[in-house]
Amino acid sequence: MKRYLKIYLISDKAYILKNFQARLGLLLQLTGSLCFLFMHLFSYSLFLNKFKLPTWSTSEAWIFLATFEIYVYSCFHFLNRGIRYTVRDINRGTLDIILAKPVNSRFLSFWRGGSINNLAAITTAIITLIYILFRHQILPHPINILLYIIFLATNVWLLHCLSIFFVVPNFYSGNLKESETGVFAFQEIYKYPTQTYDKAGSIMNIITIPFSLLVTIPASIILSKSIPTNYWIIYLTILIILSVFSNITWKKGLRNYTSAS
Repeated sequence: MKRYLKIYLISDKAYILKNFQARLGLLLQLTGSLCFLFMHLFSYSLFLNKFKLPTWSTSEAWIFLATFEIYVYSCFHFLNRGIRYTVRDINRGTLDIILAKPVNSRFLSFWRGGSINNLAAITTAIITLIYILFRHQILPHPINILLYIIFLATNVWLLHCLSIFFVVPNFYSGNLKESETGVFAFQEIYKYPTQTYDKAGSIMNIITIPFSLLVTIPASIILSKSIPTNYWIIYLTILIILSVFSNITWKKGLRNYTSAS
């Protein structure tokens, strides 16, 4: 009897410890995500105390930042796990499970669910946006809110299309760990409105302007700000090019896939 009780206590203790570690890990991840969000808010407040954004008032700049937070954490929530798992499956030769299913392989490979810490950060960012809108008495039209959501979702899709170009080289060159995070390395660019880069007139605008539109367009829509025609031309051109060529690139990559079995 004592032996069985001892075995039970050992196994029960291991279960409790494992459960505690899992919950503690989740709590730390959640805390880290929220700290990252609040540090963005704090650093932005310091920036706005010293500088002004071209054509954006202080209240509009805060709405822009809230949009940036919603977009960034949405990308992490919907894309991060899928990118990491897809790179792992390609290099281990275990993508067969995805390819065998009668559903689009690209969809199943990249949309593998999110995490509660990113979801909590998205919720906090949405609450922040609503607070700023009410505080500055900005009441967007329901159509603008709908378009805001549509363009945020479209821009998550755009970042997914871009991530294809980082992931596909794994089909040819083996394990490229940098491809897991490469697409997220540009987030500081779209932290500021497109007009900020447009005024600079640098050759880097070839990169900065398209990326900055990912947040500038939805933020402008919810504020009913006019968007220059050339911005729309750039945005729609990038949308078409990335949507078409990412699909072609993914299909070509699959032809070079080597299964472990």
